[in-house]
Amino acid sequence: MTGKTDMRTDSSLHRKHLSGSRHRTTASYERELERHRANEAELRTALAKAEELLRQEHELVEQHQAFRKHLDFGDSAAEDIASLSPRQRQIMELILAGHPNKNIASDLGISQRTVENHRASIMKKTGSKSLPALVRSVLAAAWSGICERGDDSAENTL
Repeated sequence: MTGKTDMRTDSSLHRKHLSGSRHRTTASYERELERHRANEAELRTALAKAEELLRQEHELVEQHQAFRKHLDFGDSAAEDIASLSPRQRQIMELILAGHPNKNIASDLGISQRTVENHRASIMKKTGSKSLPALVRSVLAAAWSGICERGDDSAENTL
């Protein structure tokens, strides 16, 4: 019987030990749950802010890449326009001013076919497939020149 008594004693001591420890009430569990919920809300807010910052960073990277692409296009366009002969540049300026080939030929004292040949060479050298594409190239080249020099005058770059 002493073995059984010892077990009962151990069991009762264990219960006494538990009863002597801090009792948790429903209110204490609820307070702890509220603290966890508050922490969860703070973490969710921080996560949302971090996700928004990542989205903004991604957007800025895309904008930078697009801007870089435009600058590279401007540099390329400037090189293309610099490769034109003085006569081709003169004809290009008249084309961009809206003059028809016939009038350009008359004004410069050359044949209309020569103007057409120069125009074709201009389009080929600049990689332009249309007049609006040529305008874009010239504007990109002018913008590239402005960015490099840091002034507001595009006239000197054309």
